[in-house]
Amino acid sequence: MHNYGTPHPDAPRELLQFAFLIGTWRCDSTVTQSDGSTRTFTATWVGRYILDGWVIEDEFRQFGPSGELVQLGRAYRSFNRDRRAWIMKWLDAVDGAWLDLGPEDLGGVEVRPGTITFRHRRPSGRMSRLFPAHSLFRVTFTHLTDDRFTWRAELSTDGGESWAVVQVIDAHRRESEA
Repeated sequence: MHNYGTPHPDAPRELLQFAFLIGTWRCDSTVTQSDGSTRTFTATWVGRYILDGWVIEDEFRQFGPSGELVQLGRAYRSFNRDRRAWIMKWLDAVDGAWLDLGPEDLGGVEVRPGTITFRHRRPSGRMSRLFPAHSLFRVTFTHLTDDRFTWRAELSTDGGESWAVVQVIDAHRRESEA
């Protein structure tokens, strides 16, 4: 039996906006290559409450065609009541690099019924080689149900005037948790 924790009774109610991540997910990750072709990888996503239920931590692992690990990291999601803002960071475990997700100067995190959207800058580490220095990313969670969600990353190289999909992750809850 997995222990994914529970939200702290005094945690900001906004923490529940990301509660759909809690649990274990099997994923298909479709990545758009620079030539426009796509490749699909298998992946897992595990979400849990940590730090006595004040924070949601979610771990993403993506595997190559031979089962080798190609992406590994964790996101940490906390809500600051005083600023009325999400504080979210991604830790790229392979590169040992932090990335701010949804920083306030890029518009923060927008939550609408059934959709959560935020932006971030180009990642550092080896992933930075894949994108121009001035790249922006827009991430959108959709299809937020008990047994499914979709994560979509789009890239802009013109300051947000136009966007191109670079990765889509379709996540389905593991059957043992359904």
